Amino acid sequence: MKASGESQRKSQGTATLRITATAARRGHGEGSVYRDAANGTWVGAISLGWRPDSSRIRRKVIGRTKTEVRDKLKKLQAEADAGLKTSASYTVAKAVDDWAAEALDGLADKTVRSHVDLLRPVTMLIGNIPLRDLTAHDVRRALNELAKERSTRTMASTPMC
Repeated sequence: MKASGESQRKSQGTATLRITATAARRGHGEGSVYRDAANGTWVGAISLGWRPDSSRIRRKVIGRTKTEVRDKLKKLQAEADAGLKTSASYTVAKAVDDWAAEALDGLADKTVRSHVDLLRPVTMLIGNIPLRDLTAHDVRRALNELAKERSTRTMASTPMC
């Protein structure tokens, strides 16, 4: 009787089972992990969908060990499932610029300038932080810093998007 992943061997009348270790395949959408022989590192890759020109969007992570790459790949998959923009170069300042361009579309120019001008001191303090690394503590620290030199009215009218 052979079961999957097992082989049978008889030894002097007693049956012994030897379990052979077989690598489990990764499921669809779980990405791939492979060894890069040129660099001596492990690489994990995940597909995040397709571009309008029909080319695949792939993100890669690199690590010293296979376990490290698997962990990074799981984190990347969780971010993708949550719908986060995971680019390390997508900063708070870029997100504010995108928000001003898209979310404020249709408002008067003066209103848009007012919102952007109110957010400028905040982006000067935390604008270089990648958006995926931004924490509530970072925002609270920046707002507390601004509250020291700004009026309560200015702080209350700062748009919290």
